[in-house]
Amino acid sequence: MSGLDAPRGLAWGPEGGLYVTEAGDGTATGPCTPVAVGSNCYSETGKITRLFHGQQERVVTGLPSIFNTMRRDIVGPNDISFQGRGTAFVTIGWGGNPTLRANLGDLLRVAANGNVSLVATFSPASNGAEPVPTEVELGPDGALYVSQLTGAPFTKGVAGIFKIVNGQPQLVQGGFKTVIDFTFGPDGSMYVLEHASSDTFFGGPGRLTRVAPNGTRTLITEALNRPTSVLVGDDGAIYVSNNGVSVGTGEVLKIQP
Repeated sequence: MSGLDAPRGLAWGPEGGLYVTEAGDGTATGPCTPVAVGSNCYSETGKITRLFHGQQERVVTGLPSIFNTMRRDIVGPNDISFQGRGTAFVTIGWGGNPTLRANLGDLLRVAANGNVSLVATFSPASNGAEPVPTEVELGPDGALYVSQLTGAPFTKGVAGIFKIVNGQPQLVQGGFKTVIDFTFGPDGSMYVLEHASSDTFFGGPGRLTRVAPNGTRTLITEALNRPTSVLVGDDGAIYVSNNGVSVGTGEVLKIQP
């Protein structure tokens, strides 16, 4: 897939199509409000694109999108998931600091009837940065796993994957930087996607690592630019949304391990 506007989350649809959310194109058609850095400006340039039988098609447009005037970043439709063989659910980011939100990252459970309950609370990272949970997955063992990107200054080596045990996050894979997404393969391997890999902020290439069930790590590729999501097909092929903060040049790559 190509020509995407800040591609983010990936998911398989019930019909077998590959879906990707697009955060938006950076225009500001609506009101703006000051935040900690710059202002967040509203538009409806968020989208969802599908690849099905070799054809790429935008199936949803006009979703909320936020463009920050100083950071020049875009947040909007961030991930997508399907319930059974029907409804799709899309998470949409804000990129601000709501005054009523707790200072720590929360993992929440939303029941089918809409009730929300707290599952776990994440403490600051080892360097004192915000935890910034980025993905939750049900592991092969039936437990919940959560990736942690950590906040600024995005110190190398402090990001990782946590397992929720009796309501408490326990680090199971550490030593990463800016973990933006992860997923499990058919054999139980964990695929960890790092948004950037250099020592400073978001510099350096993105990186995809396979963690085998026995813990052995294998670098699959670091020829990525600000990747944002990873997904594994039933055939073992790996799909990565790349150029995830770029407008018009975002893409989804297929990688044969």
